[in-house]
Amino acid sequence: MKNEVFIDTDILTDYLTHRTEGPSLLRHLVSFSVCYTSVLNATELLAAASNDDERKTITDCLCGVHVLGFHQRYAMTFGQIFSNQRENKNVVSLRSSMIAGMCITSKLPLVTFATEMYAKIPGIYCIPVNVLFSTRRWEEVETFVNNDLNASRLN
Repeated sequence: MKNEVFIDTDILTDYLTHRTEGPSLLRHLVSFSVCYTSVLNATELLAAASNDDERKTITDCLCGVHVLGFHQRYAMTFGQIFSNQRENKNVVSLRSSMIAGMCITSKLPLVTFATEMYAKIPGIYCIPVNVLFSTRRWEEVETFVNNDLNASRLN
C-alpha cells in the first residue's frame, strides 16, 4: 500500500478552520503521506469562500495537495456506483458516488470525518480518523489497514 490518501472536503475545511492546540489532521497527514483531493472538493471550498482573502487561503491550502480532475474512467465508476446504490435502495448522493468512484478507481483510501456516508458503497476503504491521529509513520497506518481488511474478509 502506497502512502497515499484521498481527502474529502471536511478534512480540508477542518484545516482551514483549525483553532485548537496541535496540528490539524491534514497537517498531520501531509507529514507522512501524499494527499489527493478532487476538483469537486476544491470547488466546494471555493464556492463557500465569501471574499478574496478566503479564496487565497483556500488556494494556498490546495497547493499542498494533488487535485484530481475528472476523467472518463472515473465517470464510468461514478455511474455504476450511483446506479447500484439506487437499485439496492441505499440513499447515496451523486457527490458521494463521485468521491467513492475516484477513490476506488485510483486505489486510494478515503480520509473523512463522515465515514457513514460511504459505509454502504462496496470497494471503498475509509481510514478511521482516530487511527491517523494516533500514528506518526505511514507503516503504522498500513499495518492497521492490512489487519482491518484481513479481519473484515474473515467475517
